[in-house]
Amino acid sequence: MSFDSDYLNEQWPALRARIMAELEAKGHVRDIISLPREGLEELYAQARAAYAVEDYFQAENVFLGMTLYGPQDVRGWLGYGGACEAQQKWEQAALGYGMAMALTPGDPVAAYRSGVCLMELGKPWAARDAFEAAASTLDAMQGNPRKLPYAQRAASMLHMLDEKEKA
Repeated sequence: MSFDSDYLNEQWPALRARIMAELEAKGHVRDIISLPREGLEELYAQARAAYAVEDYFQAENVFLGMTLYGPQDVRGWLGYGGACEAQQKWEQAALGYGMAMALTPGDPVAAYRSGVCLMELGKPWAARDAFEAAASTLDAMQGNPRKLPYAQRAASMLHMLDEKEKA
């Protein structure tokens, strides 16, 4: 599984339809579509606030709206992935992180988190791709103490997967 702009372009139409269907079912579409452009920042603030108080269901819904309204804003995808992961909705979380990976190649955070979710789904072969993407940033992240741990953990996960394959 490759997470690049081709992936994003291939996945976005189906994902947009899925997001619209989920929001319509919850009655939120009209609220999201009528937002002014600065509404994206308001959505982000609301989603972060819900996430901060561990209201992951609400955070998921608001981040989901954010991805519909601003699909190129990686914060929405990372937040959606995180809120879904916190609820153990592994498939949705991996999808959100995969979209974030496509938007931010060379950033280990979404790649590592995606790999974790794919492992939870019992897909080590797909997780390996995500962990490889994150671990490949190890040298570039040496000066970034916030993101370096993700690259390091991804390298450790690759080592663990290698050991399992040998056994």
